[in-house]
Amino acid sequence: MPGFRQCSSAAFAVGVAFVMVLGALFVFAEPANADHDAVVWSRLWQTSFTANWDYTPGAYADGKGSLFLVWPTLDASGNWNLSMMRYATRGRNGLPQQAFASPHQVNPTLPNRVTLAAPSVTTDNLGNLYVAWQDSNLNIYVSKSIDAGNTWGAPSRVDPGVVNSWDTQPTIVAIPDGTLFVAWLQQWVPANQINLTIAKSIDHGGTWSSKRNITTLGTAGLLSHVIASDSTGRLYFAYSSLVGSTIGVNFTWSDDGFTWSSPVSMSSGSTSVYPAIAVDTHDHVHVIWIDSRASVNGYNTVWYRRSDDRGVTWTTEQPISQGIYSTAFQTPTLTAARDTIIAGWWANAPGGSQTFGYAVSADAGTSWYPEKLAPVEASSFLTSMTADENGTFYGGLWRFNAGTNTDVGYMIWDGPPSAPTITGIVRGSSSLTVSWSPSPEGDVVGYRLWRSTDGVFYELIASFGTSTATYADTGLSNGTYWYRVASFDVRGTSSHASAGVSATVGKTTAEMVADIEAQIASVQAQLNGAQADITAIQAQLNRLQTDLANLQSTTNTQYGNLQSQLNDLQGRLNAIQAEKATQTESLLNTILIAIVIAVLVMMYLQGRRKQQTGWPPPTRQPPPVPIPPAVPAAAPPQPPKQPGFTDEEL
Repeated sequence: MPGFRQCSSAAFAVGVAFVMVLGALFVFAEPANADHDAVVWSRLWQTSFTANWDYTPGAYADGKGSLFLVWPTLDASGNWNLSMMRYATRGRNGLPQQAFASPHQVNPTLPNRVTLAAPSVTTDNLGNLYVAWQDSNLNIYVSKSIDAGNTWGAPSRVDPGVVNSWDTQPTIVAIPDGTLFVAWLQQWVPANQINLTIAKSIDHGGTWSSKRNITTLGTAGLLSHVIASDSTGRLYFAYSSLVGSTIGVNFTWSDDGFTWSSPVSMSSGSTSVYPAIAVDTHDHVHVIWIDSRASVNGYNTVWYRRSDDRGVTWTTEQPISQGIYSTAFQTPTLTAARDTIIAGWWANAPGGSQTFGYAVSADAGTSWYPEKLAPVEASSFLTSMTADENGTFYGGLWRFNAGTNTDVGYMIWDGPPSAPTITGIVRGSSSLTVSWSPSPEGDVVGYRLWRSTDGVFYELIASFGTSTATYADTGLSNGTYWYRVASFDVRGTSSHASAGVSATVGKTTAEMVADIEAQIASVQAQLNGAQADITAIQAQLNRLQTDLANLQSTTNTQYGNLQSQLNDLQGRLNAIQAEKATQTESLLNTILIAIVIAVLVMMYLQGRRKQQTGWPPPTRQPPPVPIPPAVPAAAPPQPPKQPGFTDEEL
């Protein structure tokens, strides 16, 4: 029992480890990258169920929810007519849904006139539906429906109806302004001259005018030709050419349908035939053809070229099939839906049953997956291909039914939806809210969101319906997180995951650096402000210095003037003082003279008086006075008063 317990414990541990590994693989699984090569064609969905012989269906999706299938049918009475079925591109379970209980006749007003040739289908800017076809007299007609194929008016004649002219293989295209163009192969029987001719309608198929030859006489081949247009209305035309004994593929373009560029040879092989053409949403032009350059198995191959400048220059030709399966010299198909391009061609499966081979490019023709063989019931023949607004491709096929009759139908290649695009992430304190643009395909039913903490390993965190295009991822710790989102369609096919977009909870290094830079900028701004203040103060000081210098200069000048004035005044003062001194001296002299004169006069007068009065008497010396020893000396007697002159006398 102990051994059993040990064994059980070991097994349990291994089991737990296994579950943990599986859990880790699931949690950290990479977002699913849809592999276009992993998408396979559906079974053949039958459209006609009568005993008639139905052939070469033309498949056309209008991009607005409708798929049309138009084909020639031979009834029991030996009459050929055109039949049509319309489908809604998205019906129950995502499959096309029949709009009519049974096929409608395209040529009701001109019955029993159709021949066995693949019809060409288009719609214009008003939604009118057109089918170009050839009748039993080898004339070209266009039938028109204004109600999506429910009813059809009388067809309009396109070719000029020249005697001894055989007109076949019509192909029609509408440019964005609604103008229609039909090109066809015109063969002049007497001279055996072959041209490719085009006509134009500016009244929605009512009349056709300005018929012109695209090719020069004798350079068109009987094999095939195709026409297409881009978003600007430029027309592109590829055709089989015959020069001497060499059959090749040529290409030309026109902006008005009448003047065409010089033809460009698309291939360097000795036998290159049956071109097909497609224009994608980027206005890139894609051309393929069947080529006799054999593979190692000895089979024909399919070659390809692309123009990224609207037909002016081209990439180097390259094979997109490896010749794994036998490839027939028959018209191939080429269809573009956004960046997905699919080429299809007649091929033989191992054992000899007729089917079709195909190659897929997921990057607008830059690279191609290896060729594959579609699984078709019995022997079936691909004659057309189209793609709808959801990026779903439809192949129009016809097949034998044990030799009793032929039926037409379609097969579906439902490619991955376009990847969504993350449009923004709003940061919160502990959350990140992710938003994305929805995928454009109408069959998308949901989205899946992945998160990563290192930008390498992602975990699936949520799934949503198509009504959701934003998600708040909450409870996050500080750090950087990466997100990717993918869509999936009604059949579960996932798109490629979007490009990873990151955001940070908390401040990022860049933000911290930005904060530091902002602080530095603030300090720098303050320094700049201080410097500006210093500069302003310096300017003021300079102005004051200038003013002071000016003032000094002015003061010096004024001081000189003042000094000169002072000197002048001093001189004048000195002169005045000198004059005053002179005057004072004269005055003093005059006074002295006056005094002298007065004294003399007084002396004169006193002299005369003496003579008259005997005054003054003669001077007598007083006798000496003895001094008694103890008795203080008496005061000397006052001399008698001298007689004097009165004021009047003076």
